[in-house]
Amino acid sequence: MPSEARLVLLLSDVCGFSAREVEEILEPLSRPYEVLLTEGRSLVRTDRGERSALIVEDEPLIAADLKDVLEDMGVTVVGLARTAEQGARQALKNSPDIVLADYNLDGQKTGVDAVAAFHDAHHCPVIFITGYPDEVLKGDEVEPDFVIVKPYRPEAVQAAVAHCLDAARYAAVDADATAGDL
Repeated sequence: MPSEARLVLLLSDVCGFSAREVEEILEPLSRPYEVLLTEGRSLVRTDRGERSALIVEDEPLIAADLKDVLEDMGVTVVGLARTAEQGARQALKNSPDIVLADYNLDGQKTGVDAVAAFHDAHHCPVIFITGYPDEVLKGDEVEPDFVIVKPYRPEAVQAAVAHCLDAARYAAVDADATAGDL
């Protein structure tokens, strides 16, 4: 279960809830909303070690902006893909720790097609950043970790990426600890 500060961050920055709404959802808060949000936002800037990302986005300006957002977090972008086919190839080649994908891409296939093509061979967190959230969520092929609606806010992307990378790291640590107990 995420910490209270992380929940405040996710509800505020990713979901877009107001301070009052967050306070109602998480009632009672152990500390003031502003303190918890500041603490949550500081988690975005914590060192994640050598983490990598793949961006599957056909709009060059959006891809460049997402690259900047990730690099500001200390995440290395190992590939930029404009089509589903390029995205699948780069994911299998580079084994990123996380994938950020648009739904609507150049060509006949979608971001969901890209993720479905590599997901069995390389399972990692996936965040869809799209103007078509309903299309992403109606399929059975891929279960995204987050769906962020365009136009996005950099804070929403940072919070979702930080949560995914931290959750993936903690899951790996937990799996290693469990394996060591056997």
